[in-house]
Amino acid sequence: MDCKSSCTLKICTDASNLAVGVVLEVEGHALEDASWLRAKDSAAHINLSELDAVIRGLNLAMKWGKFFEIMCHSAVVRCLVNGWLKSVIHHTHTVKTRALAEILIRRRLDTLKEMIEEKKFVYQSLKSDLKKI
Repeated sequence: MDCKSSCTLKICTDASNLAVGVVLEVEGHALEDASWLRAKDSAAHINLSELDAVIRGLNLAMKWGKFFEIMCHSAVVRCLVNGWLKSVIHHTHTVKTRALAEILIRRRLDTLKEMIEEKKFVYQSLKSDLKKI
């Protein structure tokens, strides 16, 4: 399936204390999936892992096209990541978090911002499709 020009890919992401997972799909058909185990002694907050899942999903999807719809199971993460990304993209305010991993969160958001600025993908907001995830 050639989606380089017109297809919109769904990138479904999720993270848990055990692993991070991504599924790429077009029109309800899975194109590719991947999962990565988290380190047993990982102290990373689950929100950071969810953000990692989004970045891993985008990296996996780059070869398929540049129009993506990112689906994220967690409502909290959708709110956080959407808010963080909007503030980074539009320079509305500095991202602040009380998490110990604040610097890591900022680095990942900067990575996403650079990908958007380089037109590697078109950003909309993260959505949820609880029936499929």
